[in-house]
Amino acid sequence: NGCSALSNINLPASWGSVTNTANMFTSCGALLNINLPASWGSVTGVTNMFQTCYVLATIILPTSWGSVTTTANMFNGCFALATIILPASWGSITTTLSMFTSCNALSNIILPTSWGSVTTIASMFQSCASLSNTILPTSWGSVTNTSTTFYSCKRITAITLPSSWGSITTTTNMFGYCTALQSVNLPSSWDNITTTNSMFYGCTALRVINLGTSWGSHITTTTQMFYQCESLYSVTLPTSSGAALIDVTFMFNNCYALTVINNLQFLGST
Repeated sequence: NGCSALSNINLPASWGSVTNTANMFTSCGALLNINLPASWGSVTGVTNMFQTCYVLATIILPTSWGSVTTTANMFNGCFALATIILPASWGSITTTLSMFTSCNALSNIILPTSWGSVTTIASMFQSCASLSNTILPTSWGSVTNTSTTFYSCKRITAITLPSSWGSITTTTNMFGYCTALQSVNLPSSWDNITTTNSMFYGCTALRVINLGTSWGSHITTTTQMFYQCESLYSVTLPTSSGAALIDVTFMFNNCYALTVINNLQFLGST
């Protein structure tokens, strides 16, 4: 942690009993190369393992590390990380919180279908400036939290949200400041959502959106949901009454082009 001059290291294969590598190389800003031993198959936690390793451009994750359960902040702040293969064998993972936050060079990534135990992907790709496309696996149906998942991913133009992700409860700032985002489908099956605060905050290229017809049953707050969506001209709200809705503060603030809002009954007396 904080070995700022460390550029290369070989980890001993004989350390096969290691279970936790949290913060092991945090802020090793000069780290260029590292080999992760296949024999370290008992590792379960890699939280912050390479956080702010600014120049680390590529790394091979051993398939034998199949006991890992959390990858929170594993590569947070690895600005140079451009390519990585996520092993299908890491199927025990439950959280990928901020795993690739601020990985500015990362442009594409394949998410393994076998990671179906993941429940939170909050901030997973936040501020990944080069990320232009990723496919969200339908098998990740246990996800409940997508807060700031793609916040400030300014090259994403479109994305398909799986209908199988029906367990999601919060989407706060999920696409905040995705300034190139033009279209997104919102599945009706996402009917367990309770808050959509700032979900599309600052999405200046977004023009038309249709909220899932059954979204209204549990949503309580939509504060700043479309704040500063300057190109948004048409919104179709859920067909339900939005009986649980209590706060719509600044929901359409600075939506200068907005001319059509369908199903206004969703807003009720709020």
